[in-house]
Amino acid sequence: MKYLEQLVIPLRRAGLVKGVRGARGGHMLARPPEEISVWDVMEAVEEAPLTPCSRDAQGCHRAPVCDTREVWCRLEQMVAQELQNITLSRLLSGEMKEACHV
Repeated sequence: MKYLEQLVIPLRRAGLVKGVRGARGGHMLARPPEEISVWDVMEAVEEAPLTPCSRDAQGCHRAPVCDTREVWCRLEQMVAQELQNITLSRLLSGEMKEACHV
């Protein structure tokens, strides 16, 4: 429960959820699930979804000589693009299970 409470704060700041007051209060989506992507959620709750250096080269002393930074930047762009296409409604519908061949 404590962990969930910590997740709500960044989700609220990002405008993804809103609080509902009252006896039956709690939290609900601030927008329809068709308008919220998995990437929106990840960006709200994660400092850097893959690696901090792909976002902030100045924060990394190795950035000027790092041979893998470009790989991480490209990988994050590809992951972001894919996750932006997956909405909460698609995820909850079970549609994504069909894409997984496990």
